[in-house]
Amino acid sequence: ISVTVGTPEAPLVLAPATEEDLYRIAQEALHNAVKHAAAARIHVLLAPPGSRTDGLVLEISDDGRGFERTADPRPGHLGLGTMAQRALRLGGNLEVLSSVGSGTSVRVFLPPQFPARDYGPASPAGLPQGATTTMANA
Repeated sequence: ISVTVGTPEAPLVLAPATEEDLYRIAQEALHNAVKHAAAARIHVLLAPPGSRTDGLVLEISDDGRGFERTADPRPGHLGLGTMAQRALRLGGNLEVLSSVGSGTSVRVFLPPQFPARDYGPASPAGLPQGATTTMANA
């Protein structure tokens, strides 16, 4: 498997909780690309605010099998849901684009003022206000 990584030239200082959530999202996406997608190439990109959007972007894309999203995850498969929960906790959103035979792209978008020290105010459901998640077939 060929893995390429794109990171900012300057150090990116994040709160430990933010670092851990982004790390765990990337870890799960990489695991999925290796275990389920049979990917030959994987690209990881961490784009700081101002480079692609006003906020921070983490993207993991592969050239693997891809998959078709269903309304209900398969029993015992919690990875995509856990990634979405982590993105929501950071006040951002998760986008998963995939189609059979065309690989998968997992993107996390954090707002311009993503948490620097903690997770910020939560909604009554326990998630940051305004957080969204998108899962779609490409």
